[in-house]
Amino acid sequence: MEFTAEQIANLVKGKVIGDPETKVSGFSQIEEGRKGNLSFLANAKYLPLMDNTEASVVIITENLIDKNKEYPSTLIAVEDGYLAFQVLMNLYQDLQ
Repeated sequence: MEFTAEQIANLVKGKVIGDPETKVSGFSQIEEGRKGNLSFLANAKYLPLMDNTEASVVIITENLIDKNKEYPSTLIAVEDGYLAFQVLMNLYQDLQ
């Protein structure tokens, strides 16, 4: 299945930063992010990985975002990245 960043943001009650029409069809860890994949970031120790990820969309805990920086991925800012990703995974499982 393919989803846009905007569709995902609506599911997890997040805010899109970047192109809301960016499409994803798979999941990957942030360090293994590939074009067309969705990743998440909820821990500050992994922030350096944002500079090199190729993930098209990243769900990120909003207080980790540096507003003065441009990111290579479309971001979905949420209050709790862990919770948002879990909600999304549960919804994905229900679709299987």
